[in-house]
Amino acid sequence: MKEKIGFVQGTQTDKLRVKDSWEEKFGDFTYIYYTEGVVGIGYNHTCERKHGDVTHSVTTQTSGRRLTREEIERLPQLAQFVSRYLPEVA
Repeated sequence: MKEKIGFVQGTQTDKLRVKDSWEEKFGDFTYIYYTEGVVGIGYNHTCERKHGDVTHSVTTQTSGRRLTREEIERLPQLAQFVSRYLPEVA
């Protein structure tokens, strides 16, 4: 009898899967952060900017240990994206 390797791997991966999301508001802009990955393998981190009906986003990847929300927000690609679109402070 053949083993269902995909099923076994899927079960193991599901136990190690990580998902998180949070948002911050700056004026009329909403920034939503998403992080998803597998412990010990790697993670995708996305920052989405919403203003009215317009949405822009950027994604970056990391490997190794799981990062805190603060560390994710400071990842260079995400931090540059947020600072580029921050509304001017009067």
